[in-house]
Amino acid sequence: MVDMNNVIYVLSGILIVLSLQLVIRTLRKRKYRSENIWHVPSVPSKARRSKRKARMPAQPQVPPPAYMFRQR
Repeated sequence: MVDMNNVIYVLSGILIVLSLQLVIRTLRKRKYRSENIWHVPSVPSKARRSKRKARMPAQPQVPPPAYMFRQR
């Protein structure tokens, strides 16, 4: 009969191999350049840009404070 410890070791080894394959596959599909999530695309026309500046003052765009990302 098969010892229970051996079954646990074999299943753990299979789990490690499968998770390693998943990590490698994910890393290969990932883009190598990081994306800037705070980047705002530029407005195509100068007329729109001047109207927008006239309506409201330009405020610097900053990321949200760190406490907003905390999960409870």
